[in-house]
Amino acid sequence: MSLKDRYRIVSNRESGRGRYDIALYLLTETGDAFIMEFKVFDERKEESLEQTLDHALRQIEDKKYEADLLAAGVPGERIYRLGFAFHGKEVRVAERSYDDNP
Repeated sequence: MSLKDRYRIVSNRESGRGRYDIALYLLTETGDAFIMEFKVFDERKEESLEQTLDHALRQIEDKKYEADLLAAGVPGERIYRLGFAFHGKEVRVAERSYDDNP
């Protein structure tokens, strides 16, 4: 079974107070939904790749990207926020559930 059988994959759509990079909307009543934000390390603004990753996760929270998923009836505890940070070939990924404190 592929992702397209379980999710509607959407990119760059407005939700909350901004535009997320990618969201996976459930096609069924079971399972988890995902919001993804991608950031490239900027040495003028950030000291580390981990800080870039934190900025990605905070952007999801601050801009309330989960608003459309909540409005669609997805319970908050089934929404996962995924932040991706890149610097060349180096990549960091972190997840925060809806219930986690930033």
